[in-house]
Amino acid sequence: MPLIKDKDRYKKLSKRDSLSTNRQDYSNKSTNKDLRKKQQDVDNKRSSALLSSNSPKLNFAKPAAGVVTNIITLKPGQSLLNVILCNKTGGTVYDLHWSYDNPDKLNFSPSGGIIETVTGGTTIRIMADASMTAYETQSMASILSSILVPSRKTTVREDFEPPGSIFSNVEKTIYFYMSVSAATIDVTYAIHS
Repeated sequence: MPLIKDKDRYKKLSKRDSLSTNRQDYSNKSTNKDLRKKQQDVDNKRSSALLSSNSPKLNFAKPAAGVVTNIITLKPGQSLLNVILCNKTGGTVYDLHWSYDNPDKLNFSPSGGIIETVTGGTTIRIMADASMTAYETQSMASILSSILVPSRKTTVREDFEPPGSIFSNVEKTIYFYMSVSAATIDVTYAIHS
């Protein structure tokens, strides 16, 4: 004896059950699928935003001794956030210049880590040290801040820009040239696009 006595009702239920087993997208499955797709879209947008974001690019350079090296090139719209120099041994001399002039145009005469003369264009000295001690670290941002910010707070304007903005969002390509007396200085720098 069947559990359902009404044969018509039994046929309806049987037909409904057979239809539902052949269906692939139940309402909860389609909802879950839609939610997964939305989450995947959000994750894709976030990862592409991270990849294409304007986060700072960290770079390094190792200048050779006795020559002038183009260690950094800033393109229009980029900003130099900081330059950090770290020396491995004592007594190293360095000379850091910047210029709008391309390295192909310039001829340098370095001597003992100092850029003595430049022909074919103009460079501007921004940092130099006659004798970096062993394991000494120098930062362009800290040097500029110690020069530009007076020790008394009463003379500092409230609209004063931090010294890191000196090479911010440059209009023209800027080249940084460095000469060292020994190949013991590591240069780390960060550029923001």
